Formats: sequence, C-alpha cells, structure tokens
Amino acid sequence: MRTRRAAALTAVVMWAAVLLVIAYGLSSFGGEKTFGDAGLPAAYDLSFGYRLNDTNLRFTDEDTSFSRKTGLKVLVGYPDAPEDGQARLLITKRTGSRMVTVDENWQLEPGVTGHLFELKAEEWAAGEYLCTFTINGVMVASVPLEIT
Repeated sequence: MRTRRAAALTAVVMWAAVLLVIAYGLSSFGGEKTFGDAGLPAAYDLSFGYRLNDTNLRFTDEDTSFSRKTGLKVLVGYPDAPEDGQARLLITKRTGSRMVTVDENWQLEPGVTGHLFELKAEEWAAGEYLCTFTINGVMVASVPLEIT
C-alpha cells in the first residue's frame, strides 16, 4: 500500500511539474550554465535537486554538487516547441574515460516545455560529471555536476 502511494505521489509531482512548466514557462533558474548558439531561444535550463517546489517548479535544494543518495532529479526546461523535434539528455563522467552515465532521448511536442528525470546517482562513482541537453543534435545547455 505504501509503495503504491509513493508511486502515485511521484507520478502526480512529475505531471504537476510538466503542467506548471507549460503554464508559466521557464526562465533562467540561476547557476553556472552555458547555452549553445544556434538561433534557438535562450530559455533552456538544466537544474538538479532532491525536492521540487510544486508552486514554482524550482528545486528547494538546487545545486550542482550532491552526495550519493537516492532521489536526485534533473529538471530539463525548454521553450514551447513550434514543431516536433528530437531531444537528448546526456550525462558523462568528466574525468578519465568520459563514461556515459545517463542517455535519455525523447520527442519534443508542441505544448510541452520540460521533463523531470530521477537519476540513480547513488550508483554512480564519485567525481565530476557533465550534463548536456541537445535538440536535433545541437547542444543548447550544459551544466557541470559533482557527486561526492
């Protein structure tokens, strides 16, 4: 029963996040971010945290450095797409072999301006990672991430 409630609550929070992103759009969430220059709108965002505030769609504990524990999430925000496109979130380990840790692909749809992913950072090696977000093969955002 408790597992069902937790799953239902997670689903509700994720859908609420997507709906609020659609309703309000995303502005820059702050932090150390770089954006690609391909004539695309500048409202692309990657933010990390454990607890999402459902009233403003920002993490209450947003940062780029986290310990290895369960529940770390990444919120990928982007402007409303005028047409369908291919999006990709890639997280790679920055040192050594550039090992791919996360590789998520999805179709952009008109009216949707964000995705929330739960990461399995508790399984990752400590170190520096690089999170990149591409649309149709063009990098639009890049944020460093540290797991301690």
